[in-house]
Amino acid sequence: MMIETTSHPRRDGVLFEGEWLPLDGLSVFEAKAMLEDTENISYFAEAIVNGRPVPVAHVLSRADRLEFVQRFGFKGGDDKPIEKAIGEAMVFVYPELSEMADKVKALNLPPDRSLDVMMGMVAEWAEKRFGPPSKSVLAVLAEIVDRLERIESPRMPMSQKEIEILGALEAGPMVGEKLATRSGYEYDGHMKGVLASLVRRKVIGNKRPGGYFLVSKRKS
Repeated sequence: MMIETTSHPRRDGVLFEGEWLPLDGLSVFEAKAMLEDTENISYFAEAIVNGRPVPVAHVLSRADRLEFVQRFGFKGGDDKPIEKAIGEAMVFVYPELSEMADKVKALNLPPDRSLDVMMGMVAEWAEKRFGPPSKSVLAVLAEIVDRLERIESPRMPMSQKEIEILGALEAGPMVGEKLATRSGYEYDGHMKGVLASLVRRKVIGNKRPGGYFLVSKRKS
């Protein structure tokens, strides 16, 4: 779509890249869609209006100053798949993604359910900040979730179930079924998810045939 430009001193429209464009009254998402091809704007470029980040639902006003800024770049010669490279960069530059992951992990959901919830939160966050994701963008979001799932936060509080599991392990190593019984729980998907989380956080270990064991003594 052709966009007429003007350098009119009365500041008609929205200032973008030194030109006043007829973008006032449009949402940031609509403006981004109009400009992305001619201006080579990345999906992961966030909108800055009058010096502050805004969601794509933000409606532009006359005399606004609009920028699109991508917070990360890539080093030359990086042979990682592009989805993986972007996913790693996003987790690094947007700490709120790790905060989302902390909240989901604190729920102690079964692994599959935890991933689904985390993916939903990340996708909703991306859509509000950058716009509806395409199939290629969804591949990047999946990489983000995969990376977040593998990062364990030392700030995660111990749940009552985890405390009881650690208490049972004070008696010595034991396999999952026995550990569940000693803790007072069923050896189901949720129990396996909690055990997997404790192993990833290096609170407990799992060595066959002895089973789970305490990595270090913790007080409840």
